Amino acid sequence: RPRTGEEVWFISGIDPKGRPCAKRLTIAKADKVRAGLGVWVLICLLLVLPLCALLWLPLPWWMGAGGLLLVSSITYVMYAHDKQRAMSKGWRVPESSLHLGELLGGWPGALLAQRGLRHKCSKPGYQVVFWAIVLLYQIAAVDVILNQRLSRAVMQFLNR
Repeated sequence: RPRTGEEVWFISGIDPKGRPCAKRLTIAKADKVRAGLGVWVLICLLLVLPLCALLWLPLPWWMGAGGLLLVSSITYVMYAHDKQRAMSKGWRVPESSLHLGELLGGWPGALLAQRGLRHKCSKPGYQVVFWAIVLLYQIAAVDVILNQRLSRAVMQFLNR
């Protein structure tokens, strides 16, 4: 039973007499609802290289950090919607759509959603793709900072 002051999650429903009622009630733990300090530190560390690369490129703000913030926010909302749909057994957001949001630059928002909402963080196959996308962003950022030396070396190797 929930205690006074505890946050609960539930799905609203109708009882046999036609009255509104709560179904599938769960008590929300504080550590499951909020992203901890460690997640924020991890995101900040992972954003260092991409943000440096964005500053290196001659892009307007809305395509750089502003675009990253917008896409991350949209991706977070997609995760939250999928989590809500998962709890209500509704139609889910396809994993490919979530990964597309991450690939378009929304991986920081996805990481926040995974840790803060406890969604998709225990699926190993999903996590492999997610962390591959994060790694791809880190490599691309290093390549931009190094004036595309990595991509030129790969292209020369492939043209042999």
